[in-house]
Amino acid sequence: MSYTDTPQTGNRGTTIATVAVIHAALGYALVSGFGATVITEVGKSIEAKFIPDVETVELDPLPKTEAEPSDAPLPPAPDTRITIDRPASVDVTVIDVPLAPSPYAGVAKIPMPPLPPAPAPKPAFEAKDAVPRGNPGGWVTPADYPSRDLRQGNEGLTRFRLEIDAQGRVTGCTVTASSGHKGLDEAACKLVSRRARFEAATGTDGARTAGRYENAIRWEIPR
Repeated sequence: MSYTDTPQTGNRGTTIATVAVIHAALGYALVSGFGATVITEVGKSIEAKFIPDVETVELDPLPKTEAEPSDAPLPPAPDTRITIDRPASVDVTVIDVPLAPSPYAGVAKIPMPPLPPAPAPKPAFEAKDAVPRGNPGGWVTPADYPSRDLRQGNEGLTRFRLEIDAQGRVTGCTVTASSGHKGLDEAACKLVSRRARFEAATGTDGARTAGRYENAIRWEIPR
């Protein structure tokens, strides 16, 4: 709505009357609530068209759903506990059920061969026997032939075994096979024990150790 300021002239009464009519029509439209549309201008009026009365209907409230909280108290939960009456004692009867015969009954069992023993660990060093220094053939010469056995013409083969200490020296002599003549056997051990020298034997730890040496002397009279 707009108002126009008009100078005070002789038409003042007409202007005031027109504004009053417009106000009266507008007030009637607002009071009736019909939603009428009124467009007015100064000195002009347009007829208002009203919408017929609309009947108002009140609807019943919707029922409450399960999701909505209720002020009414909930019923008590049912008792889900189960009570089992156990007897004071239970009689158990054991029944022996015979097993079916094995399909392998009467089959001969083949013994399995035993497993071979595990190999012994290899030592860090290889054990070595005592080794003679020089030529063993020079331990006894024809000049060492016992004179008594030489006169009697005694000959033979004397076998012996020597005990060697860790320093390579002979500590003992044993005749393992006699020549048949005591003088020749005694001379063989005496001469070898005095003249033989050895490189000492060594064990698996590489250290020198006591050892043995075996050989033989053939007694023959020079022709």
